[in-house]
Amino acid sequence: MTQARKTDPITSHLAANDSKENNERQRIEMLEFLQTNNGLTSHELGKKSPLYDRYQFARRLPEMAKAGTVRSSDHKRCVSGRLAKTWFVA
Repeated sequence: MTQARKTDPITSHLAANDSKENNERQRIEMLEFLQTNNGLTSHELGKKSPLYDRYQFARRLPEMAKAGTVRSSDHKRCVSGRLAKTWFVA
């Protein structure tokens, strides 16, 4: 999670707070999306999602796994042609 240093200007602290709120909103929306799209890679989720791209999923899903709301499973060959983790609601 993004945090501002004590020595940073107030604008940095405000931006860090906005980022924290935005990231939490993304995690909630991604969890709802994943409930009907279990077993896909972050790339595949990004292709199906009307809101988020694969990079946003790739950033948030490990955070969500650490929090225990999602889990990753076996690797599969992704639409990108590479092996990638698949994601499920925990």
